[in-house]
Amino acid sequence: MYKLSEIIAKPVYSIFEGVLVGTIVGTVLENKTKKVKAFSVLSIDEETESFLSPRDIFVQSENCLLIRNVTKLKNIALAQTNLIGKKVLSFSGEDFGNIKEVFFDEKFNMLSVETTLNGVLNKDVFVSFGEDATFVSLEKNVLISRFKPRSFISREDIADVKVSILNENNFNEIKIGSIGDNSLKSYSSVPVKIAKNPSFLLGRKCKSTIVDTKGEVIVREGEVITEKAISKAQINNKIYELSVSAI
Repeated sequence: MYKLSEIIAKPVYSIFEGVLVGTIVGTVLENKTKKVKAFSVLSIDEETESFLSPRDIFVQSENCLLIRNVTKLKNIALAQTNLIGKKVLSFSGEDFGNIKEVFFDEKFNMLSVETTLNGVLNKDVFVSFGEDATFVSLEKNVLISRFKPRSFISREDIADVKVSILNENNFNEIKIGSIGDNSLKSYSSVPVKIAKNPSFLLGRKCKSTIVDTKGEVIVREGEVITEKAISKAQINNKIYELSVSAI
């Protein structure tokens, strides 16, 4: 049995060329079968993204993934399904917390999902995995197709939701912007994939002490990384430093 958190952020090496080709940063999940179709691999220069089929993984160890050669990486466009950290809701609006861990068998078929509020749930109760949330149903034979719109509405057609963003360092400074507005994004050195989904760090230990811009400790050496530590790291642009120190 495999844990998704043990695969995300692992380096990928090619045996034939003897090179480090990149890092696993995400998954592509087949919604219907709940099987991993591919893993997303971010190149070491963080400029290109390719995809690796589970069947093309030659060896999976505690330290890395090995592939036979670089031709096993495919430069195709696939939609990622970031799982860890995603909100879990029922069709009645019940909050199951966030996904803490995902368990797969040896062929990367999903077995179960551990949530922060409701413990481990069987994969069969999960009806859909969306961009911002996943939905579960304890009823049998509930299909996501029952909620399908009669006419398609793209995400871009939905009116922008205005939000107030309070600068923690200056409580008098409030920025108003739209969700997804580039002007509100942090342009630090954090790789885009890590910045979007840092929740894979949850539960890992930190091999060095990380401090914020004021010198206050975010997480100490040897401590387990918590949601609070991740939040503080994001605020202080220390998320990349935290990810590098996670073991």
